Amino acid sequence: MALSAGAATALMTLYLLAVRTLRGQIFERVAANGRSLQPFRVRGAAWLLLDTISVGSLALTLFVILGMALRRHRNVAAFVAATVVFGSVASTEFLKLVILKRPDLAAQGDPNSFPSGHTTVAVSIVVAGLLLVPFSRRGSVAMLGASYAILIGTATVIVGWHRPSDVLGAWLVVGAWTFAVLAYLSDGTESAAITDRAGGATWWLIAGLIALVVMFIFGLAATTYIGLDRQATGRRTGERIALAKRAVAFGFSMSAVAALAVFLIALLLQFLPGVSTRLAARSATT
Repeated sequence: MALSAGAATALMTLYLLAVRTLRGQIFERVAANGRSLQPFRVRGAAWLLLDTISVGSLALTLFVILGMALRRHRNVAAFVAATVVFGSVASTEFLKLVILKRPDLAAQGDPNSFPSGHTTVAVSIVVAGLLLVPFSRRGSVAMLGASYAILIGTATVIVGWHRPSDVLGAWLVVGAWTFAVLAYLSDGTESAAITDRAGGATWWLIAGLIALVVMFIFGLAATTYIGLDRQATGRRTGERIALAKRAVAFGFSMSAVAALAVFLIALLLQFLPGVSTRLAARSATT
């Protein structure tokens, strides 16, 4: 439960710093404006990627995942996965629309968009898949799912739907729900947690996740540099400096998203083996 509380605390700290302070809002505006440096093809790809996230796609994906679990008589596991998905999505919308407000400190006049709903959907589906797939497929699901969720979050910033903190907040919402569920399944005992960690993610999977972050950062740096080089040509020194600030802020923010994503996925993988065993046992009992 400590991990869940930590994620929730990090979520509120991020909100207070990025949304409720003038410096936070100014930094976010500079970082979000960095999306204009992305080449046209990258922005087009971002729109195509976001087309894969909708109410219909969410329902279909969740239906397939839960159907596979129920077919293997993993009723409890299916219920747990559904709890993470619906709890995360409902929490995100409730926080964004009802609880969390955005003061207009930087004279932008934008409504609150913290946390990101699209990112929450993508991340929660990935977590549900990790909770339900067999051990032999967990590595591929972790790599592909983390890549997809990171790209979805990045795409929402590139097209102007969200700010970087919105994406970070979505990962923390799902993290809070996921670790709360894992704490419940481990009965809150330290011995259970130690058992889970002992059979956790293998070194090659952790190395693969780290490599994923590195590739994402290099790819993002490359596309941002291309856009910066094109737009800075013929500009005055002051304008070039402003563009460079956008590039750095955008790159730093989205790299932080990728790093947080891989950290949470790796942490989840450390606890999954023992939890999966208990899920199977409870499903068999049920």
